[in-house]
Amino acid sequence: MCLDGVWNVIAMEDYNFWADLFDTYQSTADWIKALWIVSVPAFVLGLVALVLRYRLALAHGAEQVVPDSGTDNETVARFRRVLSTPRGLT
Repeated sequence: MCLDGVWNVIAMEDYNFWADLFDTYQSTADWIKALWIVSVPAFVLGLVALVLRYRLALAHGAEQVVPDSGTDNETVARFRRVLSTPRGLT
């Protein structure tokens, strides 16, 4: 912004990211706030479920996935075998 030929620039040390983020969050619509509140825990729970399902599949006798020099189709088949529904848990 130019006032009377002098450029006024906000220095980076005066900028507070968290204050700006919270101010932006506070000024958003209520449905966006609700979406933020729901989406973050849903992502975390989905990630935990994915990891636990993989570990459970390994514990129930599925072979460990170690990429080798095989073709891409063999690698994809190996991943599908490990990530498929574990036996006895359906």
